[in-house]
Amino acid sequence: MKTKRDGSVVAAYVGAGVGLLGFIGIGAVPGLLYGGYAGLALAGVLGGTPVVATFASRLLVFGGMAIGALAVLSLFLVMGALLGTMGHLLWSFPSALAAALREEDR
Repeated sequence: MKTKRDGSVVAAYVGAGVGLLGFIGIGAVPGLLYGGYAGLALAGVLGGTPVVATFASRLLVFGGMAIGALAVLSLFLVMGALLGTMGHLLWSFPSALAAALREEDR
């Protein structure tokens, strides 16, 4: 049995898609940059400065970049879905209010 999706769910998916595009266009580079900087700082704390290019320090920098990118991606996806849902609610509110007022008049 197929069920019809609620409009707010579709709007959340569309908002998440727009958030993904925003991440690709705006957020990927800063997320990788700041994550890499955090990984480099962690490698400096654990291995001493100046950081020698060993496998462990490179792995820490790569891990920091991955965590930074994932954190920024999750921020963009959640905010996009939230804004999409809020946009749907604001868009459909006048028609829902008019339908409720028509029902009240009967």
